[in-house]
This record gives sequence, structure tokens and C-alpha cells, in this order.
Amino acid sequence: EDKMGWVYWEWTDVGMALLGGILISLSTTINLYLKGRITGMSALFFATIRAFVDSSFAWKSCFIMGLLGIPYIFWISTDGFLGSYRIFDNNQMAVAGQSLALFALGGLFVGLGTKLGNGCTSGHAVCGLARLSMRSVVATGTFISCGVGIATLRGYYPFLDGTQEMGGVDGNYYKAFRIICDILIGLMFLAFLFYAFRIYTKKESFDEKIDPMISFSTGCLFGLGLVLSGMCRGTKIRAFLTLKRGWDPSLLFVMVGAVGLNLFTFQYILRNIPKPKYAAKYGVPTNKKIEWNLFAGPALFGLGWGLSGFCPGPAMINLFLMTHMIVFVPCMAIGMYCTYYLIQEPIWKKKEKEKDKDKDKPKQEETDPLALDQEAPLLQESSEKQ
Repeated sequence: EDKMGWVYWEWTDVGMALLGGILISLSTTINLYLKGRITGMSALFFATIRAFVDSSFAWKSCFIMGLLGIPYIFWISTDGFLGSYRIFDNNQMAVAGQSLALFALGGLFVGLGTKLGNGCTSGHAVCGLARLSMRSVVATGTFISCGVGIATLRGYYPFLDGTQEMGGVDGNYYKAFRIICDILIGLMFLAFLFYAFRIYTKKESFDEKIDPMISFSTGCLFGLGLVLSGMCRGTKIRAFLTLKRGWDPSLLFVMVGAVGLNLFTFQYILRNIPKPKYAAKYGVPTNKKIEWNLFAGPALFGLGWGLSGFCPGPAMINLFLMTHMIVFVPCMAIGMYCTYYLIQEPIWKKKEKEKDKDKDKPKQEETDPLALDQEAPLLQESSEKQ
């Protein structure tokens, strides 16, 4: 029920959105100050699914463990509410009017778009706008416009709206889903503890010893911000992006809290502190070119975000909370892989490089006999002495 006619306004929602935004800002600010890192959810997710191929897998997986852990504790210890304020959609609410095809298409678009555009709501909006990056200004404007456009269109002319509950909240499928998620979260947490202990005991540098805990702690803070702000609720995101009667503007205050505070903290840190406290330098993007991918990528991301109501961070959290995300998240991963291996680092180019290396090998081998001939007398002399 809307409180003020065309606009749905609830002061509790506004206050919690602002608080959540501030917590997200603190997480990204601490990560920048201590380790010089930009906190981008799409980059964190892609590094994790590539596992040990990505050199940043270790700290990013620790961050994601914290990101998942705090919301999961809230999920199992509450009924989805803090007092009268809803922090999670239940499974029936989350999938109502949302077909599996919509989640699949939304996930694919989010994956393609965030990888092509090099960022999502966290990397471009929360951290990029705070750095006054024109690339992030373009990307953020594009994905918000496309998200609002597709969500509003679907609000007036519904499509891909067949509800498929995949077993329902009380069905055997959902019960099995919950048990599997509990086990997976438990195993992931044990793996994190083992890794953190191993790093602390094996590494000599204090900076390296505390890296897992810094990543985990900032992930916890970011996850708490997402939960309290309402960003984990697909229904709330879609209500914000859909411009029609009952429009919910409260999530604007997530941006106010996160970007507004970061605008001061990021600028102060980058201008006045020469290097991060526990790293050699800042890992801040230096590319300033406005290229086609900053329009195409965010446009695709915006379409996926507007259709589903999920961007990478909340999607990772909801993977362990609602059934349809087991369709959304793999499709998001496929989209990222397609962009990376077909556009950014094409497979055929890698093969061409390997062929070029193979061509160079005979040239090196031609010089090897000369080197061997020069060494032969020395080897012979030494053998004679023996």
C-alpha cells in the first residue's frame, strides 16, 4: 500500500537505506585505506569462479566469505524481519511473477554487462563516482537509465512473468536446497579458517598475515550494509527501478550514504596518504578513456538488473537463500566467461601467441648447437681429468 499516493514513503526504510549505505562506504573506505583496493563485486565474483587462475583469488574469496556470512546469520536467526522492517524476501515473494527464463536472461545480461563494462553498482557507482571518474559517471548513468527503462516497461507491460516456485517453501525441493546451502556455507567457513590460520603461521610479513582477516572483515561490513539497506530484496530493487504508482525511492539513500561519504573519504585518502597502510601502492584504475564498452556493458547490465532486481553482490548472497538464484548466478558466470574469452582475452588470440612462440623455438634451437660446441671441449677436459 502506498503511503503518499504515487510515491511509497516509509521513514524506516529511508533510515535503514541510509545506514546500509554508510556501512558499505565504511567497508570500501577501509579496504582502500588498509590495502589500496577498489571494492568491485563483479571483479570479486569473477576472480572467485576462476579460482587459482586469478592471482587475487585468495583475498577476494576471503572477502566473499564475509559478504555471505553476515547475511546468512541474519537469515537463519530471523524470520526475514528486524522488528517491522523486512530485510529479506521469502522464497515465494522473491519468485512471484518471475519466470525461470527471466532469471536466466537477467543473470546472463548482468554477467555480460559487468565484465564488458568493467564494473557494477559497487565498482562504478560506490567507488568510481567517489573518485570523480568520468568513466564511472558514464557507466553509472547508463546502467541506471537502462535498469529504470526495462523495469518500468515490464511494470506496465508484463513479460517473462510466469511464476515457477521450484518446489515451494514447504516442498521437498526447497528443504533439500536449504540443507545443501547450510552444509556449503559451513564448509566454506571452515576452509576460510584453515586458510587464515595457515597464512598467519606460514607468512613472515605482518601485512600478509592479516590480509585474510582484513578481507573477511570488510566483506562482513559490506554484507551487513546490503542486508540493512534492503539491497538483498529483489522486490525492493524492482520497486525502486519501476516508475509507476507506488514507486519506492528509499534506495536512493543507499547511494547518498555510500557515495556521499566515500566522496570525502576517498578523496582525502588518495590526495593525502601516499600509500596504503598494509600495501605497497593503491590499486586504483588509471584508464580515463571513454570507449564503446562503457556504454554497451552497462546497458546490458542495466537490462539484467532491471529484469531481475539483482546485481552481483546481492546475487551472491541470495544464491544461498532463494531457489531461483541457482539459475541466475550460473548464467551470470557464463556471461562473464563469454565476455572475457570472446572479447577481452579471445581464445584464438592466445592460440596465435602460442603459435608465434612455437615459431620462435627453432631459431633458439639453431643457436643451441653452437653453445653446446663451445661447451664440449670444457666437458671433455673435465672428464679427462676425472
